[in-house]
Amino acid sequence: MSDISIPGESIILRGIIQNIHLGSHMYIVYHNETDQKTKICICSDFWCDDDGTYGVEPAYTRGLCDTIEEFEKLTMAEIESDAYGAWMDGAR
Repeated sequence: MSDISIPGESIILRGIIQNIHLGSHMYIVYHNETDQKTKICICSDFWCDDDGTYGVEPAYTRGLCDTIEEFEKLTMAEIESDAYGAWMDGAR
């Protein structure tokens, strides 16, 4: 699968898993404008180009929720758990 480009303004959250039992993995949460099914995604393998565009690896990406309102109700533990799950998805 090829990389997906995400404009910087689509990034909702950027963080690092803080749970010692899950490991230390960076992740981003972004608004996915290309997928009509899942609007908010999380990715644990990404990079940022000089122009502020993010590249995400689809194998390390999963849907998180459908709306910003749903996202705002998630706890950091839930977000980090999905970030770790995305990491494990890609590691398979």
